[in-house]
Amino acid sequence: MRVVFFDSIEKDPRLVMMELCNWLGLDSSLYLNTNFTIENQTVQYRYAWLHGIAIELNRRSEMALRIFPSVKRLARRVYYCLNGSCGDHGLHLGHDSALDGLYADDNHALATFLIEQGYNNIPAWLACYK
Repeated sequence: MRVVFFDSIEKDPRLVMMELCNWLGLDSSLYLNTNFTIENQTVQYRYAWLHGIAIELNRRSEMALRIFPSVKRLARRVYYCLNGSCGDHGLHLGHDSALDGLYADDNHALATFLIEQGYNNIPAWLACYK
């Protein structure tokens, strides 16, 4: 079994995929020129009515947008600028001590287990539980 952290995928998806291919004995050259893009990003919308229109337009034009993915990427960027909410709504390391406390024992056990199994590339959020 191989453990891959989302942090690694987010940081360098090409490297992660090539390492997985090499680990599985597969040809990793497929990923040399692959463009890794975020296709289903979570966004907080400002206007529900505009989001509904965008969903309907996307549904009706899906076939054409599959033929011209660059048009879809451009439309998505414009839409996010118009209807995406400003600011970051995600959780960040150290911002929620209740969650830190709730998962401290499990995170410590996981960090210890992975180190015992020879993993040495543990993300910072987990390494602090060693």
